[in-house]
Amino acid sequence: MIAADAPLEPANRLGAREACCFLCGRRGDPGIHGVLERDSIYRLEDAVQPKGKHGGNGSERTRPYRPSRSRVEDEEQRKEPGDEDRHAHELTEVHCDPRVAVSVLRKRGGVIVGRCPIGVKEAHNQGDQNAAEHQCSRHPQSSLGLVHGDKMIIQDTRATEPEEPRMSSEHDHAAHHHAAHHHGPVVHAPPADASTAYRQAFDAARPDPGRTVVAVNFEAREFEWTIAPGATMKGWGFNGQVPGPTIEARVGDVLEVRFTNRLAEATTLHWHGLRIPASMDGTDMVQSPVKPGESFIYRFRLPDAGTFWYHPHVNESEQMERGLYGALIVRADAEPMLDGEQVLILDDLKLDAQGQMAKFGGLVQWHDGREGNARLVNGKREPQLHIAAGQIERWRIINVSSARYVRLSIGGAPFQILGTDVGLLEAPVAVTDVLLAPADRVEIAVGPFEAGEELAIEGLAYWRTTIKRRKTERFATLLVGPAKPSKAVIPGRLRTITPLAPGSATPTRTVDFGVKYSLRRGMDFVVNKEMHHHDAPVKVGELQVWDVVNSTMMDHPFHLHGFCFQVLAVDGKPPAWLSWEDVVNLPPKSTTRIAWMPDDRPGSWMYHCHILEHHAAGMMAHFDVVR
Repeated sequence: MIAADAPLEPANRLGAREACCFLCGRRGDPGIHGVLERDSIYRLEDAVQPKGKHGGNGSERTRPYRPSRSRVEDEEQRKEPGDEDRHAHELTEVHCDPRVAVSVLRKRGGVIVGRCPIGVKEAHNQGDQNAAEHQCSRHPQSSLGLVHGDKMIIQDTRATEPEEPRMSSEHDHAAHHHAAHHHGPVVHAPPADASTAYRQAFDAARPDPGRTVVAVNFEAREFEWTIAPGATMKGWGFNGQVPGPTIEARVGDVLEVRFTNRLAEATTLHWHGLRIPASMDGTDMVQSPVKPGESFIYRFRLPDAGTFWYHPHVNESEQMERGLYGALIVRADAEPMLDGEQVLILDDLKLDAQGQMAKFGGLVQWHDGREGNARLVNGKREPQLHIAAGQIERWRIINVSSARYVRLSIGGAPFQILGTDVGLLEAPVAVTDVLLAPADRVEIAVGPFEAGEELAIEGLAYWRTTIKRRKTERFATLLVGPAKPSKAVIPGRLRTITPLAPGSATPTRTVDFGVKYSLRRGMDFVVNKEMHHHDAPVKVGELQVWDVVNSTMMDHPFHLHGFCFQVLAVDGKPPAWLSWEDVVNLPPKSTTRIAWMPDDRPGSWMYHCHILEHHAAGMMAHFDVVR
């Protein structure tokens, strides 16, 4: 056991000590993790948990010893933009599992260390020797790992894990088992009656009295994307822009989007956060992906006010990184009156040394999700934003990043949270920062400020137990111009939300986000111990109370398609406010209790981790809503 206050030792002197995996958390002290960085093991402490969108007391978790600086941080000071690819290959996680010795290592500095939860045997390279073996000294029959240069080959004397068939190239999910019944990993394909369900939903979409049909034409195509003066690359955009056009409508309107795909690969449009018919949800469970040159029409009624967004649900990690996303604003009749409004879409891009989009894949991207070195607001790199002195604006903020958590700060100035994923809170909440997980939204009242002020819009440091540790980073700069009169009125009561259930309600289901050992991949991201799990159905009108458990040692954003929920409790404690959500962050080793009501929209739905790479790697599930 590595003591919390023990000094760091080089890897070749660690001896038979136990390690704890970032993901599974097995063995060792909680919060102490072994990471091979060049030729040393660093133990990374847990970070401060700020008050997020759903509350928490902001207290610190236990902090094992870590030096104030490491070679990882020194390297950060020296590297040039785009060097993350090179650096990422030098930083490799050591996983552990109780059944077999597993090490995914890179030979570096003449030392290769093998680890097992029970016993550890070091393997040293001697001279120019190119291979070293690792075997658990106390479990000689468990497994052998043979390292050749930069590759780790796992050999096992037990039964081989069955080969998993791959889906077509149009589908991003890495591997699946196919099953005909409703439990077990799921087939990703629309049902036989998909066209009938689509036609029924299309015909049933009628605007409310006094409302209208908002008709939009979208075309996904490649274009020249300029993120900053002199910085241009090939992007994919809706109607040749990033973000795509902002759609504005009112509650009761019908949105009709004629979508044409001019890309070289198939795609779809998912309407994130909207309570719409299943056949319009834009996943490959309800429609066939739109092939190059083909078109598809989405048509549905808009039932809720709020800040929503749209994005593909095919090869999401790459298609969204290339720019396929946009905002959808739905307004109610009664809205807070402020002096102005801005829609701000936060994203990041991973650029190489030439300033072009970096290649996809790699261990760090698989583990952490893809995080970039260029931070964007509305498709531009660290732009300037403007507000008039003395005025208060409503900012609708969407985090469309693949994996980046944004602990949003506006120069440390206080602001008021007005709403979250699906509309307004019951009352404004004053804060100085708010945590946005991937896919999260927040509506805030910003200002007033003094003329001439300049404020940094930043993502404050937040460590979600990843290989790559993020510091405070700037997204944009807010410049305060000459004063203008304010007409802003923010009522003390925004709306009334009726609780669905008390925090003590008995759960009807447990959803467990976890990891599982794999001979082929090292570790799989799973739901209820299965990749691409097919969960049991739920019945229309039966209240759902789910305990959503995060069994891993890192944060995961849980997203429920097609329905909104209320957070009842996090580890038994009530949230800071009552709200309607479709995304909630799951802290490490936590249980979040949610409640939601399946209304009369039967069909196939899903929930998943909205770190796109984790979703693709298996941390997702399908379920049916049935009458």
